[in-house]
Amino acid sequence: LDDVVPGIHNGWSVAVDGAVLAVGAYRADGVASDSGRTYVHSWKLEHFEQAQKIQPAGATELGSALSLSGDRAVAGSAAGGHILGQNADGPDGWGELGSFATGTSVSLSGAIAALGSPGSGQFVIAERNQGGADKWGAMVTLDTTGTLGSSVSVTESVAVVGDPEAGQVVLRARNAGGPDQWGEV
Repeated sequence: LDDVVPGIHNGWSVAVDGAVLAVGAYRADGVASDSGRTYVHSWKLEHFEQAQKIQPAGATELGSALSLSGDRAVAGSAAGGHILGQNADGPDGWGELGSFATGTSVSLSGAIAALGSPGSGQFVIAERNQGGADKWGAMVTLDTTGTLGSSVSVTESVAVVGDPEAGQVVLRARNAGGPDQWGEV
């Protein structure tokens, strides 16, 4: 990495999927102080090479959480989650595909993303190709209180949301309650 300096918390979050590695540095300065950044690396022969440094406008502490699935990533920040995609900024260029007002905890599986913000936000299940090609739209939005949303995990058919203060997890399943619904189970 060409611009890593002490104090930016490089490596605070990491994710790998196949030949792609994402590394979060949530204290890096960029657009603003502590706006954070996410570095995307591609496997080349025998090592990872930095492919892109991503710093979306409006991010605060970007890279505090990361999840990667194929050619898509979701990067958490204090200001919300950012969906990132390969080829969004030209051939092999990673760029922002969408953002949500929640996302201090994130998970991504294929075309499904889960984003949570405990204490002051929402829990969102988002899906790719909602409202247009490669657009990301919310399928479920729940207002949260306490620590609900502290941790999230998602597959193509199940989302799990942690609430450590209450000592519980909430499970939601695709098509529970009807087609394209994500009902609690």
